[in-house]
Amino acid sequence: MITGMEDAGKRYDVDVQWLSNPTFSIENMADFLDDAIAADVDGLAVTCPDPDAIRENVARARAAGIPVVLNTADPGAGTEQALPTLFYIGASEFLGARRMHARSWQLLQRRASRHASQVFTAFSNRRVSSSMV
Repeated sequence: MITGMEDAGKRYDVDVQWLSNPTFSIENMADFLDDAIAADVDGLAVTCPDPDAIRENVARARAAGIPVVLNTADPGAGTEQALPTLFYIGASEFLGARRMHARSWQLLQRRASRHASQVFTAFSNRRVSSSMV
């Protein structure tokens, strides 16, 4: 992510800065947002590990006229609980998990159907093998 941010900064001739600690802390994240707001930055791109922990910071940034973009999905997107950001870049984790569940279910059903068919064929041919059951 840092490399992409730096590459975009070079491409569009803008100054960019990554603010974080080696060890993640949601409290530090909120402090970094406050520092950026105090510096009157032109924009913010933030992750959203805990929307409620950064909600007030994001609201302050927007009130200060600083556009905020999320680089992860907002769990409250499309609801009253959504963060006051312009948009997010990425995929919805909820929709991704939902799609993964549907695909996994299809594969399990297909495998179960194939296995049941093999067992039925084995019994009907009176050739039962322990590896088929």
